[in-house]
Amino acid sequence: MPFVSLAFICNHEFSLLESFAMQGAGTDEAVYTVDEAARKMKISRNYLYLLITKGEGPPVKRFGNRIRIPTIAFTSWLNKPSKR
Repeated sequence: MPFVSLAFICNHEFSLLESFAMQGAGTDEAVYTVDEAARKMKISRNYLYLLITKGEGPPVKRFGNRIRIPTIAFTSWLNKPSKR
């Protein structure tokens, strides 16, 4: 098995995160609102709220009553294989 340095792995993971951000954002936005994310997924905002409440939705950040979804986390969540 060939030797792979830790620096190479870290740089590779960082470049993957960068590519997720570029693919997912498509704009300069760092976060999506629930409405924006639901529109991108072509699902209702109520269904996305349900997924978030059940812990099955994308990772979110809460600011008081407001929910924001980081674009990198959203894209990463979308690209994960489903459990079913």
